[in-house]
Amino acid sequence: MLSNSSVGIPSDMWIPANGQLKPAVMKQVALGYERSLAKGMYTLSLETYYRKTNHIVDFVDNANIFLNNQIETQLTTGYSKAYGAEFYISKNSGRLTGWISYTFSRARNYIATLGDKEYPPVYDRPHSLKIFLNYEAGRKRRCAFAATFSYNSGMNLTLPIAHYRVNGTAFYIYSTRNGYRAPAFHELNLSMTCKTGKRGRLILSVMNVYNRKNVFTIYTSRDDYDFSDIGMHKMYLYGALPSISYQFYILVSLNYSLLFYVFLYFCTRYNHKPRKE
Repeated sequence: MLSNSSVGIPSDMWIPANGQLKPAVMKQVALGYERSLAKGMYTLSLETYYRKTNHIVDFVDNANIFLNNQIETQLTTGYSKAYGAEFYISKNSGRLTGWISYTFSRARNYIATLGDKEYPPVYDRPHSLKIFLNYEAGRKRRCAFAATFSYNSGMNLTLPIAHYRVNGTAFYIYSTRNGYRAPAFHELNLSMTCKTGKRGRLILSVMNVYNRKNVFTIYTSRDDYDFSDIGMHKMYLYGALPSISYQFYILVSLNYSLLFYVFLYFCTRYNHKPRKE
């Protein structure tokens, strides 16, 4: 997979192996531990891993990728290393259930033609935290209140760190490859689900409760008529997003289904019964 981190929008693309590009080969070693606590009420797990991938691909410096039918000419190959640890704990029974998951990971690419120096790939996000809680309320637990919190380190980008002007026209000086980390992503989602009758459910939810401006991408721009006017802009994802929905389940009796198929079977046999001469 190719990821270009210097354009205005993410532009990941999958490149199949061919005569010029070898298939990626990954080797991974993982060690984990899992245990059930308090007669199955809690689950605890720990895992650590180390991974090496050969024949990874990336763009050469100053690659021409737009409207290029021979994108392989703009690629170079190398290898990558990654390691990390994962922690997970969950509560599995009772009115209040949920889980907490935290992952620490690092990744580095090594490509000789890019200066023989390691650099972080786009997906190198050291910290990832997720918390989920669910509480069932009422005598018959007909309503459930849920909360989900997510936190992730920002993605890596290649952005200008300075600029210079020649005859009034501005030109960018870029950072090292993926040398800038975008702001972290985090949001809180809340929901309430209540059963109505035997087959219906009413769902109320709010995504991104505190209206966090999570960065989707960062891009630079110039004025169409004044090339000396430059700027850097952030594109954000959705803000606070409330929603309401109603689900109704229609159950088909198995007995009626079997009777229908038996009836269809005998009708088919009758229609294909050979006539006597």
